[in-house]
Amino acid sequence: MAGGLESHTDGGDKRCQAMKGDGSQCSRKASEGSEFCFQHGGEKGGKTKAKGKK
Repeated sequence: MAGGLESHTDGGDKRCQAMKGDGSQCSRKASEGSEFCFQHGGEKGGKTKAKGKK
């Protein structure tokens, strides 16, 4: 596996659009039908905002 960040436009897999507290983008895959991963609100039970978002 390559060490770089994956683009959300290659192959149709979208990356979570949440920003982490350090200003970097979440590296998880977005849940189907959402712009966010399960941890940032992409599925039932997830958070509604990324930590550190102002």
